[in-house]
Amino acid sequence: MVHASEVDRVSARQAVPAQLVVGASLSNLTVIRSVVESVLLTEDFSIADVSDVVLGVDEIATQIITRSRETDTVGCSLLAVPAGVAVEVRGVLRSASTLSTDGFGWHVVRTVADSVTIDVAGVAPDREVLVRMAKSRSTETKPTAPAL
Repeated sequence: MVHASEVDRVSARQAVPAQLVVGASLSNLTVIRSVVESVLLTEDFSIADVSDVVLGVDEIATQIITRSRETDTVGCSLLAVPAGVAVEVRGVLRSASTLSTDGFGWHVVRTVADSVTIDVAGVAPDREVLVRMAKSRSTETKPTAPAL
């Protein structure tokens, strides 16, 4: 199991995260999903790992977007290293509510990730939120082609 802090230590020496900032609109979820998927496939993560991370990021971004104004932005950064991936999703919460961690969507996030943390700073209704999610790279082997 990998934690975001472990990935951060490796990244300080080896890698630069992929970063994306989009308007806080539900229509931009497809952009976020596409970038996450592209980065992880490029880094040779398994399809299962890619699907897990995309699912987790989708839920996190959706919750932030639905609590933001469309004039706000949502940022997403991904850092893929040999051990796994660390993702940060950030935005501004413009409502009195915070992220919902009781529902099915958040259960999915906790299931697909090795670690998830939420940091909220500021005073309602303008609170900055940063959600960090880390996932280990799976050790599954790729199927080999049958002999002809």
